[in-house]
Amino acid sequence: MEPTDRQQGTAMSAPSRTRSVFASTQKSPSPFALTAALVVAVATYQLATTMVAPTLPVITKDLSLSPATTGLTQALFFLVAALIEVVVPISDRYGRRAMLVVCLALTALGHVLAATAASEQMFLAGRVMQGLSGVAFPLAFVTLHKNLSPIQFGRSVGIIAAVNLGITGVDTLAGSYLAESLGFRSIFWCMAAISVTALVLVHRIVPKDDAKSTMSIDWAGIVVLCLGIGALLFGLSQGGTLGWTSPTVLITGIGGIVAIGLFPLVEYRSRLPLVQTALLRSRDVWPLLVVVLLSMGGMFTTYSYLLPLIAQDHSSGYGLSPVTATLRFIVPAAAAAFICAPIAGRLAPRLGWRRIAVSTLAVSAACMVVIAFFPQNQLLVAILVPVIGFCYFGATETAMNGLGVLLSPKNSPSFLPGIAGCCFALGVSVGTAAATAALSHNSTPADGIGNGYLLALAAMAAMAVAAAAVSFLIPRPAASGVAATADHQ
Repeated sequence: MEPTDRQQGTAMSAPSRTRSVFASTQKSPSPFALTAALVVAVATYQLATTMVAPTLPVITKDLSLSPATTGLTQALFFLVAALIEVVVPISDRYGRRAMLVVCLALTALGHVLAATAASEQMFLAGRVMQGLSGVAFPLAFVTLHKNLSPIQFGRSVGIIAAVNLGITGVDTLAGSYLAESLGFRSIFWCMAAISVTALVLVHRIVPKDDAKSTMSIDWAGIVVLCLGIGALLFGLSQGGTLGWTSPTVLITGIGGIVAIGLFPLVEYRSRLPLVQTALLRSRDVWPLLVVVLLSMGGMFTTYSYLLPLIAQDHSSGYGLSPVTATLRFIVPAAAAAFICAPIAGRLAPRLGWRRIAVSTLAVSAACMVVIAFFPQNQLLVAILVPVIGFCYFGATETAMNGLGVLLSPKNSPSFLPGIAGCCFALGVSVGTAAATAALSHNSTPADGIGNGYLLALAAMAAMAVAAAAVSFLIPRPAASGVAATADHQ
């Protein structure tokens, strides 16, 4: 292996013994150090999701926010997180480490704004800036693939995927505790410290990749895709609040669909497109994106939205307290995912990334169907949710993250991980919108589970089954023609 530019520069920089905390290391990092730095970077986004969610009522009260404004802050946070993943291919030109450092710095500033917010505008601006941390996931996976062997890559992807639902649910409980004992501002000060720590670790440990300063960026394609996905996500996220017939929801939703439809035309006319239009129709790309969208819509919406509502609903649900509901459903699933993801990452290079994704998704979809048919059986649901956490959130998502890197075009290695990451957010928005529409018809039948909940669970199970069916169309990375296609075009 030829020495990297960083290794060649070691001798020249040896006389300099004084380093600031922000000075980067001059030798290639160990797989452990590289993975650890990227885990902390990824945690900045995950904690901004899991620690804040249970404290929203406290934030709403302390800042005198309306429920609509609180919902808007969450919608914009996830919207920015999705859009920043769309522009991940920019890192192929300017450098992945540089992009990650900039986004982490802005994320830390966003936490400071939220911690010191004296108005809803200031808090809203802080949450928007925190959404930039969403870029950590795709950049982490691409960075690992470039710097590690296939076996090391699988292990590290599993470790990073382990924090996908948070740190075994402890972070959710910690957020609730901090908000109740020290106030919600303490949460954002803690996350600001974590963001700064991540920034320092990334700058010191992650190798500086070769930025392609002469590489042209398809700005037209990026703008059209961002506008399309952004408008569609905003419309979906606000439909339940403003009403699905609201002019704002209709205009943004339809406008987003139109812009996404125009994206292939823009790419076809571009001299250096963000992605070749042929790849958009290829089995190397679209099956993975569809599986991510449908599976997240079904699984994550059930886990993070429907189950908490059903568990805490005293009239047409289980009637549990928030803490009991969290301990019974959220924590076990998060703990199962935390345990399984590293195992899946270790096995994937040997057993096959596709094989793990297809098999574990099928098991998860079957569990969703059972839950949809027997939601009134609280014990059965409590048993199956950790199974979904183990199989889907632990194994399937680890495999899909790996496939996103392995199937991406060689001329744009960040494209598929970025778009797949965006599909994660889009899937949650679609699933939440469908569930919200079903819940508008909720009523209490004799068995105590609302009809709206039954309809919503059936819709989520249908999305999960559809995702499992499409997953069989995902190609094996070794047989994928993406790299060859990209190289010849």
